[in-house]
Amino acid sequence: MSEPFVFDPRYHRCKQPFGAVVCGEAVSFHCRPLKSEGFTHCSLVMHEEFSGILEEYQMSYIGEEEDGRVCFATEVLAPKNPDLVWYYFRFWRDNHTGCVLDKTGYRSDLQLDPWQLTVYEKSHTPAWFSQGIIYQIFPARFPRLSIPDPEGMVG
Repeated sequence: MSEPFVFDPRYHRCKQPFGAVVCGEAVSFHCRPLKSEGFTHCSLVMHEEFSGILEEYQMSYIGEEEDGRVCFATEVLAPKNPDLVWYYFRFWRDNHTGCVLDKTGYRSDLQLDPWQLTVYEKSHTPAWFSQGIIYQIFPARFPRLSIPDPEGMVG
């Protein structure tokens, strides 16, 4: 089967694991541009929003695939602390021409619309939490029209 996309974070051949990841977990990325586009290099650019860290990871050239595509891959570790990580890919050819790939497709204008990777801290729900009934009370739903007079309440 030939997939029409270069990268889709919801597809297991492009990103593993699916969805958000636990702090420090390994995440693998695969990009699959058409061979006819002539890209010889690819890198993954990641920006950690809360920590401000910006990193670029050179992706390995894996080889040609049967459907006329080439494959680039890398594996990175998610940040050790919870964060929102924004990422996109940078492609280039041996003649130094290229472009970036974000969730809107290939672009050369540097107006990026990157994908988001949510990194969370693993936690466990206490056993006692499932043993009872939970009520959520929203005080804002019971506004007072006036403040009661404490003098008038004494009886």
